[in-house]
Amino acid sequence: MLEDSAEVTTRSPFADQPAHSGLALARGSLIHRLLQVLPSIAADERQAALRRYLARALPGPDRTEAGLIEAQILAVIGDPRFSPVFDAPGEAEVSVMGTLRIGGEDRAVSGRIDRIAVSDDRVLIIDYKTGLAPAPGEPAPQGHVAQLAIYRALLAPLYPDRRIDAALVYVSAPRLVEIEAATLDAAMARLQGWQPGGSAKQV
Repeated sequence: MLEDSAEVTTRSPFADQPAHSGLALARGSLIHRLLQVLPSIAADERQAALRRYLARALPGPDRTEAGLIEAQILAVIGDPRFSPVFDAPGEAEVSVMGTLRIGGEDRAVSGRIDRIAVSDDRVLIIDYKTGLAPAPGEPAPQGHVAQLAIYRALLAPLYPDRRIDAALVYVSAPRLVEIEAATLDAAMARLQGWQPGGSAKQV
């Protein structure tokens, strides 16, 4: 149950933060936690569970922020455009690891995928983003695409008979940005040839 999570505290994660980056990290962690748990709760019970959770996690002066987060979370989960993410059988917070060819060398790589949705013919990798979404017509940031390309490469041996797709969910918009296979392939190729100081350094 959402209310029983050990991660809920009676102290606001937004209180007494020393820097704006700390605020953003606390907010992002809270939103990721909610998107991890809420899809498993019955649709007619989600809003009540969400409000109870936020009342405990963001008391007092943070109620305005709680209202904004509630609206964003419900907009994502309740939007039919996101049904491939939340309606298909899947898992949240999936840890992956393996060895990939990066910069001409075999390197151990690990990560945590926000959500994986599995259907008969494909696997959809989802990465949640709580910052600003790219404007319509603009490409997703290269670092976001490279992250998905790595996850895709790590999952490929586990799902040899399924197509592996990847998408970004920008919670603030909300927007679902599916990344084309050719774009993921190109990002992985850049990583494989990456050199210190090269364009893939940000990853």
